[in-house]
Amino acid sequence: MRTNRLHLLFTIGLSLIGLGASASDLRFYLTPAQLTGAPGELLTFSGHLENTGRTELFFNSDTLILSGTGLTTDDDPFVLNAPLSLLSTGSKDVNGNLLDRWDGDLFTVKIGGSVTPGTYFGFFRVQGGANDSSSDVLNRQDFQIVVAPSAVPEPGELALLVCSFGTGIGLLAARRTRNK
Repeated sequence: MRTNRLHLLFTIGLSLIGLGASASDLRFYLTPAQLTGAPGELLTFSGHLENTGRTELFFNSDTLILSGTGLTTDDDPFVLNAPLSLLSTGSKDVNGNLLDRWDGDLFTVKIGGSVTPGTYFGFFRVQGGANDSSSDVLNRQDFQIVVAPSAVPEPGELALLVCSFGTGIGLLAARRTRNK
């Protein structure tokens, strides 16, 4: 009976102290969380990931969601460049470099040529946990894309500009002819 009580107390104790990685162990932020671009541009979001826990933290997947049509997302920068895991807080290599954090590009957003100017909202979520098969949500950051009006004039505006320029040149030429 005493053994069962000890086992029960041990189990409760482990669940209370939460051994292993948890969502609160990942400090994550985007640098910056809002970018502005015009149709045709490619925007790159970078960020900081830091393990604040006492155990290794594995990154096994991500989720990237963005509202609006004509905006194309790509998480390859995170998938190809982020480490597979971060060691526990304060871990260093032989040269003194911290192994509990990483800074780098996370994802890109291509603004299509026909995207309406405005503000679009999305989020990037990192998933993983205490081992290489965990899929817990470790942290999530919201971001914004502000699409500014295109600097390239619309075809109708361009035609009006060319006609106006042509008319101005024609008037100058006619004036020179009269003055001779």
